[in-house]
Amino acid sequence: MVLHEECQENLSVKCRSTFRDANFKKETWTHHHWVLQRKTHTPKCRECNKSLPKGPTWGGGKNSKAFIAVTCSWCKDSYHPSCFKLSLIEDHCSLGDFEQIIIPPYWIVFGSKARSGGSRKGLGRRKISYSTRPSSSTKRSSRSKRLSEHEKEDSKRPFHIKVPSSVPHSKTPLLVFVNPKSGGNQGAYLIQAFQWCLNPRQ
Repeated sequence: MVLHEECQENLSVKCRSTFRDANFKKETWTHHHWVLQRKTHTPKCRECNKSLPKGPTWGGGKNSKAFIAVTCSWCKDSYHPSCFKLSLIEDHCSLGDFEQIIIPPYWIVFGSKARSGGSRKGLGRRKISYSTRPSSSTKRSSRSKRLSEHEKEDSKRPFHIKVPSSVPHSKTPLLVFVNPKSGGNQGAYLIQAFQWCLNPRQ
């Protein structure tokens, strides 16, 4: 998803959680993250087992831009909108075909604000933060200023990995490093593809 910084105020889409916050209740399973799609690469509906169209029908009328599938961004299970049941929202997600190489979001812990000072055993002192391209606009909105202060506060909270002891040895998470300038400048496409197939933080 790409949008202008000034358009963030109008964003009403719930992005999938790629980590858990140490200040909240610990979970040991992954939630489905259902998204409406106008095109899909999944061949069949999980409910009726009938084929899903690869894209919208362009015959005109109200349905020319209709959503054709409801898909989980983790396991890639897809349903016709008419076949989708609300009970699926509460189901646990298996992470699909790539389960063995995906880092589940509950493994990645966003450090607690309450813990400050001293060293964190096993974590070191390295802080991991994510930045966005600065806006070209010289006049920043009050929302942007609030976000900036929030980011400064969050930058003091490290991400770290906590692997449950019950994880089978067959699970081998994949870490992805992409040089955006190599391979005919296809890096941006590869990053997008990997972010869809894996945890975006991998």
